[in-house]
Amino acid sequence: MNNIPEPCIALANVHPYQRLLSYPEDNLEQQLQYCQQLQQLGVDCLLAAGPAQLAGLPLLGVGYCGLVMAGIWQGREVAIKLRRSSCQQTDLNEEARILRQANLINIGPELHCQQGDLLVMERLSGQPLAGWL
Repeated sequence: MNNIPEPCIALANVHPYQRLLSYPEDNLEQQLQYCQQLQQLGVDCLLAAGPAQLAGLPLLGVGYCGLVMAGIWQGREVAIKLRRSSCQQTDLNEEARILRQANLINIGPELHCQQGDLLVMERLSGQPLAGWL
């Protein structure tokens, strides 16, 4: 994987992004669980990239239910959504189900894989919908 963009944060060395894995709390158990789930899904690393900022760190997006980070999965750049610890939803299973249905008619980013609180999906480029509207 010689074409991995910099800066790439290997999951074994995810600090300073580690705290964001349990945002807004600082829960080491959840952080380690997310790192393990990311590895199980085949995510190689997180990328310090994106227009949003949280705790001085670049992200693709920050929402009510989750954070979206850039990463590398199977040698390609992807968007990784993880459920915020403060979110009332118990997991992202329903969001994954809806995205799979949308993908059947070629709508939305392609969902590559999902496990509980994590979605790995196609990273789209271009103008965000809110900016376009």
